[in-house]
Amino acid sequence: MQYLIKSIITFFILFQCLSTARGQAAASDSLTNSKIKDRLIANYHAALKEQSPLYNGPAFDEYPRSIRGTAFLNAEAWAKGSVFYDGVLFNNVSLRYDVYKDLVVVLLYNQFSSYSLISERVKYFDLSGHHFISILGDSTGIKPGFYDEVYGGPTPVLIKLVKSKQERTGMDATYTEFEDHTYYYIGVNSHYFEVSSEGDALKVLKSHKKEIQQYVRANKIKFRKDKKGALISMASYYDKLNNK
Repeated sequence: MQYLIKSIITFFILFQCLSTARGQAAASDSLTNSKIKDRLIANYHAALKEQSPLYNGPAFDEYPRSIRGTAFLNAEAWAKGSVFYDGVLFNNVSLRYDVYKDLVVVLLYNQFSSYSLISERVKYFDLSGHHFISILGDSTGIKPGFYDEVYGGPTPVLIKLVKSKQERTGMDATYTEFEDHTYYYIGVNSHYFEVSSEGDALKVLKSHKKEIQQYVRANKIKFRKDKKGALISMASYYDKLNNK
C-alpha cells in the first residue's frame, strides 16, 4: 500500500514537472527536449528516494585506516558523476570508484551510508573526467571489468587501472600498502590486445604499419613519455586511414 501511494504521488509530481517543462519549452527555444527529459528523471528519482532503482546493491565496507594509500580513484573523496545502471542514466550522483575491488560505490540519499552497485548492471559511468565502460564475457580477449575508454573510435583504446595490496617492511614495523598498476589495450574487430610498447601497437595496427610509423616520426610522438596520448594518436590515425 505504501509503495502504491508513493507511486501515485510520484505520478502527480511527474505530471506537474511535465506541464511546467512544456510551458517553459514554449516560452523559450533554448530549453531542449533533452533538458526536459533530464529534469523529469531527476525529479522522479528524488521523489522515489529509497525506492529508486539506483539504490540497489550491497552495503559497502570501508577499508581499515591502517592500510596505506587508497583503493579508490582520486583518493577517498566523493565526486559527482553519472552512471548508466539497470537501463537508466542517473546524473549528478555522488560516486567513488573502488579500483582494488573494481566496484562503483554510491552515496545513499541520506548522505551518510554507502553501497556498491551490482557490476553486471552497470553499462558505463563517468567520474572525474574518465569514461569507464563495462566489458563482459571472455570473447573480447580481456578480463571482464571496468575499463577507462580514452578513445572511443572504431579502434578503441582502453586503460585498465588495477590496485594490489603489498606487504612492506618499514624501519620498525610491517605494513600493508595499495600499489598502482596500469595496463593499455587497443581494440580491433571487437577483440582487445594488450600493448606495452610502440612495437606492440604497430603489431596490432599492422595493416597500416608503415603509414603509422611515418606518422609517429613526423609528429614526434614519444610512446615512453605519454603512452595514453601516443595510443590515442596512433589509433585515431589508423581509423582515418581506414576511412579513406
